[in-house]
Amino acid sequence: MTNANLNLKPVGKYVNDDGKDGVRYVWEVDGQPGPYVESGAFYKRTYLELNKADSDIAAYTTSVSLGCLLAKTGNQCKFCVTGNHIPYTRLLTAEEIILQNIFMVLDDKSANQASKAREFAYMGQGEPGFSYDQVREAIVVTDKIVASLGFDVYRHIFATAGVPQAIRRLTQDVASGFYKQTNILLHLSIHSVIDREKLMPINLLYPLEEVIKESEEYAKLTGKKVVVNFMMLKEANLMGCGPFTSTSPEQAVNFTKILNPKYHRVILCEYNADPSVGDNKDISPEELAVLENIFLATGFEVKKFVAFGKKNKLACGLLGGKATPNLKPEEVDSVFNKAVDLINEFQSKK
Repeated sequence: MTNANLNLKPVGKYVNDDGKDGVRYVWEVDGQPGPYVESGAFYKRTYLELNKADSDIAAYTTSVSLGCLLAKTGNQCKFCVTGNHIPYTRLLTAEEIILQNIFMVLDDKSANQASKAREFAYMGQGEPGFSYDQVREAIVVTDKIVASLGFDVYRHIFATAGVPQAIRRLTQDVASGFYKQTNILLHLSIHSVIDREKLMPINLLYPLEEVIKESEEYAKLTGKKVVVNFMMLKEANLMGCGPFTSTSPEQAVNFTKILNPKYHRVILCEYNADPSVGDNKDISPEELAVLENIFLATGFEVKKFVAFGKKNKLACGLLGGKATPNLKPEEVDSVFNKAVDLINEFQSKK
C-alpha cells in the first residue's frame, strides 16, 4: 500500500448546495499542517448548458505543486491567490497528481452511478508547464486506471500561462501518438495583450509571441485547435497594480491580430475576484456581446464560461491553501487505500 513518491494525504472535503458548486478536496503535503494542496470535482463542466456533454461529463481540477514556482522569483500572476499567498514548497510527483485524479473519481458516487465520462484539467495550484514530465506520466497512468474501473476519459486539459518548451514537448508527444487515442486539449491563459507583462510577469520570461508560435505548431501537427482563455477584467486592481481592463474592444481587436481562427478558439471567462488579491467590476451583457461579436466577425469560435467554485473557493486562481481539516480516517481510508493500490498496480505495468 505504501509508495515512496506519495506524500499527499486527503484531510478535508468541502461541499455546499449538494455539490452543485463543486467539491473542494484538501490535501496535506509531507505531513505538514498547511498550507494545503487543493483539487476540485464538478458534477458537470459548466453552468451554461452548451450541449449534452456539459451534463454527461464529470470534471476534475488537479494541482501540480504546492504553491506556484513562479512565486519563487516574484513572477506570479497578479490575479492568483495561490501565487500570491501560498509560499512555494515543491512540485508534486506524478504519483501525487495521479492520486488526486483517482481519489476524486472513486469518491464521486454520483458520476460513478451514472457511468459518466471524466475530464481532468491541470489548472489547480501550480503552472503545469514546469511539471510536464509529471503530468505526462499522470495522464497515461490515470487513463489506464479509469479504464480498469469501467469508465471513459473524455479528455485531459493541459493549461499553461505560457511555457514554450512544455508546449513543444506536448506537441511532439501528441503528434507521435504517445498518448494514443487520449484527447489532449491545450489551454492557454493569455488574458491580456496590452499590459500582459504587468498582469502576468511570466510574459517577461516567455514572450507571448513565442507562446503563440508554439501553440500554432501544436494545432498544425495535431489537428486540434488551441483554447485561448480571455479572462474578463474590468478596472481590476490586483496586488497593488492596475487597474487592468481586458474587456475593452481594443484588447479584443489586439487578440484577433495575434491569434489565428484556424488554430485558436476563444473562451470569454468570468473572473472570480478574491478580496485578498483585489477587486474587479462586473461586465454587463452589452459589453460581453461587443467582445463576442469582435471575435465572431473575425472567424473565431467563441464560448462564454461562467465559473464554478465561488462559494468553496476552488475555482481557478482562488486556491489559497487554507482549510480546517474535516475528514476522519474512517471516512477516507478505504478510498485512499484503493487509490494507492491502483497506482502501485498500474505503475508496475509501465
